[in-house]
Amino acid sequence: MQEYIKINNHYIDKLLYNFICEDLSNDTISFDDSFWLTLSNNLSSLEKKRKTLIKERENFQDKINKWHIENKINFFNKEDYKNFLYKIGYLVPEREDFKIKTKNIDDEVSSIAGPQLVVPLLNARYAINAANARWGSLYDALYGTDIISNKGKLKISNNYNHNRGAEVIKLAKNHLDKYFPLAGYSYQDVKNIEIIDSKLSFFTSDSAIVKLANEKQFIGYIGQKKSPDEIILEQNGLKIRLQIDKLDPIGKSDNFNLKDIKVESALSVIMDCEDSIVSVDTFDKVSTFKNWLGLLDETLQVQISKNQKSFIRKL
Repeated sequence: MQEYIKINNHYIDKLLYNFICEDLSNDTISFDDSFWLTLSNNLSSLEKKRKTLIKERENFQDKINKWHIENKINFFNKEDYKNFLYKIGYLVPEREDFKIKTKNIDDEVSSIAGPQLVVPLLNARYAINAANARWGSLYDALYGTDIISNKGKLKISNNYNHNRGAEVIKLAKNHLDKYFPLAGYSYQDVKNIEIIDSKLSFFTSDSAIVKLANEKQFIGYIGQKKSPDEIILEQNGLKIRLQIDKLDPIGKSDNFNLKDIKVESALSVIMDCEDSIVSVDTFDKVSTFKNWLGLLDETLQVQISKNQKSFIRKL
């Protein structure tokens, strides 16, 4: 049986009340009784306007219903019907063309071309997978798909296939050569990478120091200038991350210790609360809100069992 807490003339489901007062409250903001009183007062002040708008909509519908009844034996005349809708105020004259000038929109939505995912927020596993899809491993994509032949020495097996892995690295570096070319060299020739005078410098096997053909593609780095852990490059607004780790099993066997290439993939996600799920009652809504909160504070996680093994999926 549902329990409610009375605030003025409104009744708040205790489950929702506890979620907001306990889960949402933190050192920065506190949702106490003053919050509920303010909410209740605002709802009361808007009630008259809400009823007026609903009554206006009912009046429109009554007039439209009456028109159809009175004209049911007549051949439908589009212009007559349109004039009628203008007359009752259901339609209004079009204004002059104008441009929407919304400001401060994130590039991921306004200017960068890329996939957008839609997932049910009530499903924590789907929500985590979608959030993590912002970056995908190029190595994993090449290794696990038929971009590379799955026959002979390159066939996928239960254990790591070193021949297939070598082909993955070869294709990945060809990808770098094509979209992030070096001036006169290939990534296959690189032995070390450093940042010198805020510019990316590649040291080759023949002791040359080369730059990117387009140095504007260098966006930033993580780690030390002489031994960066990650290099961030950009092409057409989309970024890739060269992850360097000489201790990693794959990295230590690479000519410049490249362990993986992360590619920017799903730029944005619609965390859906309405279409792919029907979050209506209090329990579903609070469960949905808790997943959203977990995404925001990066605590959302779920245990997954696969092939008789369990692991934690998280951000």
